[in-house]
Formats: sequence, C-alpha cells, structure tokens
Amino acid sequence: MTENKNVFGILGHPLGHTLSPQIHTRLFEISGEQAEYKILDTPPEKLTDSFEYFKSLTGFNITIPYKIDIIKMCDTLDDTAKRYNSVNCIANVNGVSTGYNTDCTGFTKAVGSMGMTLTNKVLLLGCGGVGRMMAIEAVREGGELTIAVRDADIPVAKALCEEIKQNYNSAKVGFCLLSEVKGDFDLMVNATPVGMYPNTDASPLTEETLGRITLNGFFDAIYNPRETKLMKMVSDKGVKKVSGGMQMLVWQGGGCGSYYMERRRIHSRAGAGYLGRNDEACVMRPVYLCGFMGCGKSHIGRMLARECTAVFIDLDRYIVDNQKMTIPEIFAQKGEPYFRDLEAQYIRNFRGRTIVATGGGAILRDETAEFARKQGVVIFLNAGFDTCYERIKNDSNRPLVVNNTKEQLKAIYDSRLPVYRKNSTFEVNANASDRIIAGEIIKLIELDAKRHRKTKG
Repeated sequence: MTENKNVFGILGHPLGHTLSPQIHTRLFEISGEQAEYKILDTPPEKLTDSFEYFKSLTGFNITIPYKIDIIKMCDTLDDTAKRYNSVNCIANVNGVSTGYNTDCTGFTKAVGSMGMTLTNKVLLLGCGGVGRMMAIEAVREGGELTIAVRDADIPVAKALCEEIKQNYNSAKVGFCLLSEVKGDFDLMVNATPVGMYPNTDASPLTEETLGRITLNGFFDAIYNPRETKLMKMVSDKGVKKVSGGMQMLVWQGGGCGSYYMERRRIHSRAGAGYLGRNDEACVMRPVYLCGFMGCGKSHIGRMLARECTAVFIDLDRYIVDNQKMTIPEIFAQKGEPYFRDLEAQYIRNFRGRTIVATGGGAILRDETAEFARKQGVVIFLNAGFDTCYERIKNDSNRPLVVNNTKEQLKAIYDSRLPVYRKNSTFEVNANASDRIIAGEIIKLIELDAKRHRKTKG
C-alpha cells in the first residue's frame, strides 16, 4: 500500500464469499482512483473494540449482521440511514464518521434496469433488514404492497405494516404467510436469504404456491448464486423479466463509493460503466475447472472469480462444509464411491456466474461431465504429472496421495488423462504463468458466452 492510497473495506461476519472486493476494485479502476479494499471479517465480540481502527479507514461497507449495530459508531447519519435505521456504508471525512444507506438506490436502480417499477401490485417475500427497506421504497413509490413471511415473522410483519401506515397515510400494505400467497402481482421481490449459497437448492416458495401466483417480473436480492432456484422456477413459469441481486450490489456499491470519494457523479457513472462492460458477460455460464490433483484448479479459479466478478466454489471444501467431515474422514468411514456420489450430487447445485474447482475425480464420471458441459463449460487444466506431483506429494489431506506411491499415482494420472480430455469442453496448458492461464481461460469463457447467447437468441 502506498502512503497516499485510500483504504476501504467490507465489514461483516462471516465474509467467506463476499464479492465486494472484486466489485469495488473494478469500480475504483474505472473511476481512476488509487485505493485498497480489505475484508473486515469481525466476530461480534470484537466489533466495539475495532471501532477505532474502522475510523482510520477512508470508508467501508457494512453487511450482515452489523447494519444496525454499527450506527453507534457514527457521528452523524444521512437521511437515508435515519429513514431505514440501517447503515450499509460509512465515510470518514475530517474526523467525522457519517453513516449512509445506499441499498435503496441499488434496489430502485436494479428494478428500473429490468423495465419494472414499484408503482403497481408488489409481492415482497421477507421483512428483515433489506425487506424493510424494500417495503418502504415500494410504498413511497405508490405501490400496493403485500408482505409474505414465515409464521415466526408475523409479529415483525405486523409491526412493519403499522409503522408504514403511520408514516404514509395513503399506504396500501398488508401481510400474509408465505404458504398462503396467491393472486396477480406486477412484481415479486425476494428479500429472504433462502436460496443463498451454500443452500442453493432451497426456495422460499414451493412449486405449488408459485402456481397460484401470476407475475410480470421477479427480482431476487440474492447475488450468490447468480441464478437462485426460485429465479429458475419463475423463469420456467414463463416470466420474462427476471433478475438477481448483482445489479443491486453494484449500484449500491457505486453509491457507497460516491460518498467515500465525495465524487458522487463520478463513481455512480463508474457503476453504470461496470454494468455496461459486463453486459455481454451476463450470459456467462458456470465454469468447471477439472484436472489432476495439484494442477492449479483452486488457485486459478480464485483468480478467474476476481477477474470475472464471479462466485468461486471449491467443490472439495463445499463437500466438507456440508458433510461436516474432512475428505480423509469421508474416505475412511464412507468409502471413495460415496465421495464420488457426493461430487456428482453437489456439482448440480451451482448456477449462473460461478467458477467451480472440481475435485480430481469429479469429471471422470461421464454422466457428471455431461451435465457440466450442458450447464456450463468444462475446462481441463493440463499441468503434466511431474508438476502436479511436486505440488501434492506432501499433502496429507489427499487420501490418494497418502495411500499410493509416486509410481501408482503416475498410473492413476495416465488412466485419467484421456478421460479429462474426452469429458472437457476445452483444454488449457497449465504450465504457463498464472496470468497467461487466466487470460486464456477468460477468452474461452467469452467464446462460450457468445455461443450460448446465439443459441438462446
């Protein structure tokens, strides 16, 4: 970090899969700003003790679960933060910490980019922090609002409806249970976290409930994954105007940057520029990196995710997190076939703008590889056996390495090589520099996106 560089960050907990660093770094590049962006993963017990450090930053974003708790750090609040009693970014200027809320701007711009408005009948799923903001914005725009919630959230929904009616005399707002939703709506908005990574196979609405609803458009505030299960369900129902939360994320990020830099129009234009530069890539499908252990799938995958502003998923880590067992434990207690079944099962969970580093054996199954090729693009990273072996030979977390000699591993490599080539869409030389490898893969991703767009159009 240079002496004069501005320092920013994202505050929350946990922050293992945040896209904010990629987005803000790109926005700063487009704006021509020299800045550093940090991940400020802070557990609740350390939040207050970290205030002094947070005040030393130029500014920072705030996400779950601190949008309300961080208010006590602020010296003053913008009108938007007061309206929603929620702060998603703080600018530290001349020793004064000012809290803002740009979620509302991100939301309204994202809805507008769909060709939709909040002026008609709106169905809102959820009434948490972001849901509260969306409800108020819908009423402010003159929409007729129905809030659908779980049984446990009925008291919160009732209180929110009463608050809205007190503050907006002409407000048309009511609530119901998610299971009881029915009727015709212009726009449905999902403000719940249901369907967010890693629980990508979940939906706040069942197929049966969705069948009782007529829609013109659907907006999902979730951006990880790019396409949630509910988005796919709605699209399959024939709704054409469907969008995920990435646009909202970028627009609210651009708003935060505007306050940070005290250059509102500049950074807002950068947000528009970011989305414009990525219009073509919006059709980017999942990318599955395959190859032998140690070929660089995870390392290159993280690089690609940063460059493409995509979600990175390490399939091995995903399995460990979901099974609550290490890979050696799964092999020892359940056997290798069980693990391969898990790979085949979980690889079907990822949609949209996602980079997946598969395990060394995941794409060896023809049916799994066929699914991956239909869903996205499969890229074989061929680093050669000697390179792979030097990287993995001392890794005790790889059962195949622990249980086999170098000669046996070479035999496994030789048997897999033709299968990798048969089951992949493209092959890339992974013995080059990281930058060259990533650059080559990005070209292939762009090629696949163009082909896919032509096929759809």
